[in-house]
Amino acid sequence: MKKVISVVLMTMMLLSLGVTAFARKTSVPITFYKEGKGRFIYENNIESIRREDLSDKSNPQPKYIMKNKSLKPGKFSVFITNLNATGIKDESGKITEPGFDIEMDALFETDSYAKVKITALGFEVPEINTIYSNSQQEEYEETWSCMNAWADYLDMPIYQKDNFRRYMNIGFTEKEFSITNESRQWLSEFIDNYKTVPYLKPVNILLDFEVVSGVVDFNICALKSTGVLKDRSNHDYSAPEQPFTRDRQYKGIADTLPKVTAKIEYDVDYSDKDGDLVDMMVYNQYRRAGQRTEKWVTNLNPQNDPWSKEICAESDMIVLKLYDDEKLDMYGTGVGDLQKDRLWYFDVYHADNTEMGDDITGKEAKKYEPNQKLDRYTDNYLRACNLGNYGVRVCYDLIISNGTRETRYFDYIQETGANNIVLVYDEKGNPMTDYAICKGNKPSGALDVMASIELPAGKKTRFTIETILPANNNGGTLNSFRISKQQTYAGPEYDSPYEMAKGRLKWTGEEYYKFEKDKLYFSKDGKEYTEKTLSQSAKDIFGIEGNNYKIVNTDSGYMAKWGEYDGAPAYFQAALDFYSKIYMFDEEFNLKDEVAFPKFPTRMSFSDGIYYVTAGDEYYSTGGMKWLKLNTLNPPKKANGLSLTSTKYGYYFIKSDEMDFTKLDFEDKMPKYVMASADIFYYTDKEKIYVSKTGQYWDEIDAGEDILTIDIIGNEFVINGYKNIPVPQNIKEDVIIKLNHEIPVSKERPYLKNGKLMIDARKLFEKSDIGYKIEEDKLVFTKMYDEVIVSLKEKKAYKNGEEIAINEIPDVKDGRFCLPFDFLTEAFGYEVKWQQNEKIVEFKTN
Repeated sequence: MKKVISVVLMTMMLLSLGVTAFARKTSVPITFYKEGKGRFIYENNIESIRREDLSDKSNPQPKYIMKNKSLKPGKFSVFITNLNATGIKDESGKITEPGFDIEMDALFETDSYAKVKITALGFEVPEINTIYSNSQQEEYEETWSCMNAWADYLDMPIYQKDNFRRYMNIGFTEKEFSITNESRQWLSEFIDNYKTVPYLKPVNILLDFEVVSGVVDFNICALKSTGVLKDRSNHDYSAPEQPFTRDRQYKGIADTLPKVTAKIEYDVDYSDKDGDLVDMMVYNQYRRAGQRTEKWVTNLNPQNDPWSKEICAESDMIVLKLYDDEKLDMYGTGVGDLQKDRLWYFDVYHADNTEMGDDITGKEAKKYEPNQKLDRYTDNYLRACNLGNYGVRVCYDLIISNGTRETRYFDYIQETGANNIVLVYDEKGNPMTDYAICKGNKPSGALDVMASIELPAGKKTRFTIETILPANNNGGTLNSFRISKQQTYAGPEYDSPYEMAKGRLKWTGEEYYKFEKDKLYFSKDGKEYTEKTLSQSAKDIFGIEGNNYKIVNTDSGYMAKWGEYDGAPAYFQAALDFYSKIYMFDEEFNLKDEVAFPKFPTRMSFSDGIYYVTAGDEYYSTGGMKWLKLNTLNPPKKANGLSLTSTKYGYYFIKSDEMDFTKLDFEDKMPKYVMASADIFYYTDKEKIYVSKTGQYWDEIDAGEDILTIDIIGNEFVINGYKNIPVPQNIKEDVIIKLNHEIPVSKERPYLKNGKLMIDARKLFEKSDIGYKIEEDKLVFTKMYDEVIVSLKEKKAYKNGEEIAINEIPDVKDGRFCLPFDFLTEAFGYEVKWQQNEKIVEFKTN
């Protein structure tokens, strides 16, 4: 999970160290102090879980990943992060057999009686999301920083800085339970969004709990999935603990909650120019007398980074300890028992060596010592512990006095590619915004202002800045404080590619589906499911991992593909050969064909007799056998007998049984993206749902909260998994007006007036080269040699001076005019073809 600091960041740090002029003020000391008040359980070893690390009977020698025994009353915080690496490789490292789904969990046990309270909880296995940029659909892998887990754990939304991505908390209510020597409690029972961890995917669990009374064991494990979620029937409760394995990741317990704080005071005066960085003084084992610098590094062990050790804060790093009897067997035969230690120390002073090949002392084998104490005068790069302080809240408690007569701003700057989380609290400890900010995964050394705090003139301002390094990011954050005259925006950005709301339920295009073990179930309403019998060939393909597959209805059956790698196939390149096929089934799930594409297929759909697949390029086929490249269209969505699609250039097209794909020319706002059920098209935008029968005009529904997930179950939208909103039953089915080869969608939708269909004709006329003029009491239209005058006072109209019939008075508003539909043919000579069943009117100009 952790890597050493980047070359880009090294260069920045060396420059900040060597060229700064320290003439303005006395440097501000920065020393972090541990929070205490509890203990921190950290598990990231072994990071990549193999078959031999599992705790169930599939492993001939089951093991717990980590055991935490005899936890007495007090508060505990837990950080668990691992990767599913259960595949089998040959000697060259090539995967010869793919892995399988696993489940990460933790078990509360006691020898007598204990009471436990869970106060915060977050869980995530990153999923695939979809964005639309100029109506072009793209899938992407959710960040492995696991921001959804952090939003739940912090019980606060997290918005990515300068980006559309947002992570909403699902809400958590404290849970209190009792256990005895005859009853146990699995953590997964309290995780609402719990799921399996597919092969090569990561998982992150964040937890705060309190042992209220008694003594508790808290044991962490991984199990092979049985296909039934949370099934623990194969778990070996007597399994021993996996000893520490050197993979440059760690596990252990810290004698503090995961929070460190530096108290900082600074006086702003007129010597502080706009853009000046605040002079700081850091102290570490290499600079015990202090090092003056405008930039300092946190979340990094200075012994393991030769480029930044001079300006590392170091005091922010917590100490992890791990009790391990097997460590005693690693000492050389010449080391006395009194010199041996069962504890591993993962800190800024020790190496993580486990065997003679890792030795850094040059001692002979009989004097070998694991976890060697390091000499700071030697080069210990890649020998010292590879620490990042993951999950630790690094806090700056600031008191800033503005002694000038003008408002100033205090900026907190980070230079790192890590997706750090930043929160700001006022002097009372309340968040200053109702969301936290995350940096986003960026190139190494990327500079961002993560907070910009107003400093009123002549006043003292107290606030706290808190930053957290999440899982699967590089350690080493370059920090600085800046005094500015202008505030820098440090929030989200909404006018960028739009992320569509996800469905919690799986949808084939006609029905919902789910797998339980090796059985497939379908549902029309998302409530009542019926088993669908599978052929043996289908069972062989899906196994007990059917929920990792996508299934789509076709006119002759179904098509299916592996769906867990759609967001970032490059992450899983080594295993893609095992998952790269599209499977074609008949209606009884007999396998008809398997189709392989040059690249991994990330998307598939079926509409109007055409199969669509995205596999690097877009492909289509009329029979599922011969595939051709599709250069412009995204796969269509179908509802209400219509197919709606968008192009890669931001245009929408619609199709019916009698009308080929025709461009929708929106005069006003077009949809952000399109989803479909059997009867309606819909999309979401923040807290709003938009619904339409034809894709032209959209009715708005206010969900009352930011929409991250949306499903239609029965006659209701289900928002974010819990909020039910009725699907409107009276959605207007607007007439579709086609002009020549496109469909002008005017700002005003067609409507009835005294039983007459009224059309917003301005856009229609502009496309027909009909001039118009709105006067006080009449409309004047011209086309070549014809002039049409329409009264706004009475039902009268004239063409070239002769009266013609009009059955309703036009409406005029804000430069727009709506005319009776029948009048258009009479006055302007359009050829009209009316498809009554489909409510499509085709106009052709003469």
